[in-house]
Amino acid sequence: MDRFIRSLFLDAAFSDKAEEIHEGSVALAALGSYGRRELCLGSDVDLLVIHQGRLSRETSEMIRRVLYTLWDVKLEVGHSVLTFQECNRLALSDFRFLTSVMDARFLLGARSFYRLFEAAFWSKIDREKETIR
Repeated sequence: MDRFIRSLFLDAAFSDKAEEIHEGSVALAALGSYGRRELCLGSDVDLLVIHQGRLSRETSEMIRRVLYTLWDVKLEVGHSVLTFQECNRLALSDFRFLTSVMDARFLLGARSFYRLFEAAFWSKIDREKETIR
């Protein structure tokens, strides 16, 4: 599954000239059971696109094209396209999202950017752990 999703994103990124992918300000992560590498037949594939701010039209189009391709091959795909801050806010207010992101695994994009996200996420969760319900 990883190879398939990576190839779709890479093919789309090069054909759409998605600047953020090449500049290192976007990362793609697998969430939930997919992030834990526990996919079964019929499992959904949850993806998180993490970015620094506004995405270019090309990058937004690239993400849309990849998602449509995944749906066309009959995969159950859940997805979110969020900034660091949006991800942290949502994790603190939505327990299902929080547990899903806790199992996040880097797939593609800027690994250093993903590591920054991961450090910020866990730091925020640690600081707010008493308020999470």
